[in-house]
Amino acid sequence: MVKEEQSVHYITPPPLGIKIRARGMFDLPDFYRWLKLWLENNSYMPDERDLEIKYIERRKPPIKNYEIEWIGEKQETTYFTHKINLKMLIVAVKEAEGEWMGQKVDMEKGDAHINILGWVQTPNWENLSFLQRLYAKHIAYKRLRVEKVKLYKKVYIFQNDIKQYLGVNQ
Repeated sequence: MVKEEQSVHYITPPPLGIKIRARGMFDLPDFYRWLKLWLENNSYMPDERDLEIKYIERRKPPIKNYEIEWIGEKQETTYFTHKINLKMLIVAVKEAEGEWMGQKVDMEKGDAHINILGWVQTPNWENLSFLQRLYAKHIAYKRLRVEKVKLYKKVYIFQNDIKQYLGVNQ
């Protein structure tokens, strides 16, 4: 996940981060697209191929289980990279019919467990040249707190947007 020459500064409690649980009816393909669009609009998706770490779909008719993991990253500066890890476990997914704007639509019914983990990644400052280390220890280190606060706010906005999309009570 992280190279040896990188330092990790978590803003959510590792290893699981913050959790969301939603039970009920939802449109899974639309939710999947919405999550990708959110990450893309907030510049956490530099390359779509690098986003998805794991996608497992297990089928035992009529039930499906999904295990999905994404890592989105945003290069803020030369020294700071914001990373968001999204782990989704969606179990007991069944086909169902729902109603949207007065019309019957095909949806899925299931139980979704979503974990969001955020961290700021910096270069390992011990491996830098003398001047870079001087800059990193005295100037960039003070900016680390600002970067962590920015990512903290973004992660909790993401969590609230997911809750709002899925209709989970705050």
